[in-house]
Amino acid sequence: KGGRILSKGFNSSARNSLVRLHYEFFNGIHAEASALYKARKNDIVGADVYVARMKRDGSIGFSAPCDYCIRVLSKFGIKRAFYSIDDMSFNMMKIPSFN
Repeated sequence: KGGRILSKGFNSSARNSLVRLHYEFFNGIHAEASALYKARKNDIVGADVYVARMKRDGSIGFSAPCDYCIRVLSKFGIKRAFYSIDDMSFNMMKIPSFN
């Protein structure tokens, strides 16, 4: 927001209280949710989210937010998510409101 990085997140398979609270049916937490839960809510309302997946071979892979993460992004007031398609392209998704 305003050209600043407000938070960073990473996929995690750790089973902790955050995962149990928000990811009842998953064995981990996705990067989008991880970053948002670490950020200060007032700072991120209206911000954009950038998501990229780095594969084991160092190339960039597809990283569109899943349905659950889209709902989390909406809950936190995120309006757009930019995500990687491959090494050469990104896409933008408008985050719907679920009010």
